[in-house]
Amino acid sequence: MRPPFWAIEEELEVLSGHFPAGIDPYGTLYAILEGGPGGATHLVWSPWQTGPKAMRAILSQPFAGRVILGLDVSGGDATPLAAMVERFSPRITLIVDEGEGLAHRFPGGKEVEADEGPLLVPLDDPRPPRRLRRRAPTGLVYEELRLFEPWESPALNGVQQRPGSPLGAVARGAGSLPYSAGLESLAPALADLRRALRD
Repeated sequence: MRPPFWAIEEELEVLSGHFPAGIDPYGTLYAILEGGPGGATHLVWSPWQTGPKAMRAILSQPFAGRVILGLDVSGGDATPLAAMVERFSPRITLIVDEGEGLAHRFPGGKEVEADEGPLLVPLDDPRPPRRLRRRAPTGLVYEELRLFEPWESPALNGVQQRPGSPLGAVARGAGSLPYSAGLESLAPALADLRRALRD
């Protein structure tokens, strides 16, 4: 369920007391967490509902550089994520998903209409991808094409072989290395990425 704009504004007021924060045109609430000197910029893209847990995971260990926590209010659209990646140019985009561990690739797919509802199928499926008209909590209207290109980032020790988030292609196309991690493995995933990629 998408939060109403007043709820996003209330959360912004709370976050702004602790971190630089804002709301973008898509209704994405974001906070900028500054670490020690040096290091790269990471974007952690989390569902709105899991934002507090994602924040605690990020802050559970020291880090260099900065982490942008973006709270997705769209329910999984690619367009708002693309706007965040373009705005902050993160070296790494870590997408919080429902899986376990850290994943580094996705084989490609598309969302199609099916009798049982929207269904994610391989790209060679003959059915056309869903094309949706969305309205952000801010009132902004945008078109969402549910077509996800394959993506792959360098594998790290302990990376799961499960498919990662379909949205990783958005980050990859903008020059950011995508990974995805389950919420419960977010803190160790961030630590693994920092060690392996030498922030």
